[in-house]
Amino acid sequence: MSAVIDPRADGASYVYTGQPFDVAYCLAHFSPETTCVEGSVTGNLTINASIPLGFSGIIDAPASVTLNAAGYSISSNVTTVFEFTNGVLTGWILSLTGSDGSGNQLAIITESLGVADDALQIASPTNANLVEGLSQVAGTWDGGSCAPSLAVGRNADSCNPQIALSRTDLLTIVASGQPTGGQFSYSDKLTDGDVYARIAMSPGISSTTNPNAGTLTNPNNPDPDGAPSVGGLGEYTVNYVLEGVSASNDPSDPFDAATFGMSCYYSVLQSDWGTPPKKCQPVRINGVTYRGAVKNPDGLTGTYCASFIAEVELQGSGVLNSGRIIQYNTGTGMMKYVKAIKGSDGTPVVAGKTLARSLDIIPSRGVTVDLASIGNNLLANDSGGDIVSYRLDIYNGAGKSVCKNYNNIMTVGSCSPGQALCPNKDLQ
Repeated sequence: MSAVIDPRADGASYVYTGQPFDVAYCLAHFSPETTCVEGSVTGNLTINASIPLGFSGIIDAPASVTLNAAGYSISSNVTTVFEFTNGVLTGWILSLTGSDGSGNQLAIITESLGVADDALQIASPTNANLVEGLSQVAGTWDGGSCAPSLAVGRNADSCNPQIALSRTDLLTIVASGQPTGGQFSYSDKLTDGDVYARIAMSPGISSTTNPNAGTLTNPNNPDPDGAPSVGGLGEYTVNYVLEGVSASNDPSDPFDAATFGMSCYYSVLQSDWGTPPKKCQPVRINGVTYRGAVKNPDGLTGTYCASFIAEVELQGSGVLNSGRIIQYNTGTGMMKYVKAIKGSDGTPVVAGKTLARSLDIIPSRGVTVDLASIGNNLLANDSGGDIVSYRLDIYNGAGKSVCKNYNNIMTVGSCSPGQALCPNKDLQ
């Protein structure tokens, strides 16, 4: 007992504050650490009997008791034995059983006559594992099989479900829950961009399957004509609920995944667009039709099909009939002869590997990208004015045939190293 009040009239009331919970002991013996909290048991005791001032002796009297810890409360009216010395409560025999209101017994709390300031004695009549034989630890409390745990006192595994995630590929997430016997669910939301992959339980998997599997599904291209479209960033949560207690992947560091809208670009062959000045094929770009021939365009010398020059300005590079390579500088608006075509990062482009990206989404150099429906270890070493937000343009080589009938799909991707808006494959 601490904070003992000397009775001054018929009956006496006392305030109980137990010793601090033994957090250090809890951390050393229980896992996870979230089962260990600071605090103590507090309560009120009212003895409903006439107690003379300065009384010494034993009284067998009814009493009202309320004890509290971590939001749980046990209250009861009992008849028990109290010992007084010169009007001060010095010992008692007290036994109290409480329930959480749902028929689940919480604890038995007892004290012994003549042992003032002794610890509350706590035991569980239904599950000895809850107290691990530590019934005499000062100030400990058990709140039931799934109540908040304190210093010692509950089965940490059964009341603190844990979840672990792994990613077998870009579209498949495997979730393991411990202890077993719980149920899984999945949720997602768009946090940036326009379109993102949705997540659902994999086919043939039920909510109780453990380990569980969830599948990300590439969205359809939202453009009715199949034109390149902007993807987006999705945030995904896996929940595991056991006995009413929920666990999920870390909300402070959520599992995000980017979805990209794809398109294709190439180096333009002069031979694909006819022979100037009278045999040039026309082309329409962004609502403008280019036909006929132009002389000395963009710093080049000679006569060229206007469609060829417009395509080089759009695609970024071209190959002349002579075999010489030209590259367009968007900053100066001029063409120059080069030995090798390089991306905006200054490194050579590679057919089937190079990606032109938006620097808003993938700002760093040397980033490799895995795309679920394209391939892995692609290099984001180029950029372009038309490639904005969650768009990627894959370089497929030379000649318009390499991008003919290209399907502008939407696909889940990841970056290495991870970028703020293009996360890596790691899961939380």
